[in-house]
Amino acid sequence: MSAIGTLFKKELTDSLRDRRTLLMMILLPMLLYPGMLTLIGTIMAAGKERLAREELVVAVTSDDAARLLGDTPPAHTTWARLDRAAAEAALRERKGWAAVDAPPGALAALAAGHQATVTVLYTKRFDRSIEAHDRAKRVLQAAGVEVLNQKLTNTN
Repeated sequence: MSAIGTLFKKELTDSLRDRRTLLMMILLPMLLYPGMLTLIGTIMAAGKERLAREELVVAVTSDDAARLLGDTPPAHTTWARLDRAAAEAALRERKGWAAVDAPPGALAALAAGHQATVTVLYTKRFDRSIEAHDRAKRVLQAAGVEVLNQKLTNTN
């Protein structure tokens, strides 16, 4: 056996005999890592729950967008009627967290069986803006499902 092999065997044997080394190598990571992950998960869940209860303002920039969103906003959300330039300014100044814009004639296109483009403006830099985007998106998706159900009902 070479000198390096002998030295490696001796160091490995000494390390396995030392209780403190075993504690630091095996037991501490087994307790520390799951504990840290649980703590981080709890903190993130609490932050997400707090954000879901926060009052957020979503700007609505056109009549068609207002009709698509409906009169009843989701919980903890307020629809604010602004023009597009004011909505973009509100996003920059953090007075509004998202803006929904639909071009004129979007509802008429839906009624005629065509597609309509709806734009939701938000910024990914702030969690509140992402939350406001998600709330508006859920309402718009529900409106899309309703339009689709009407189309399917009318074709039968």
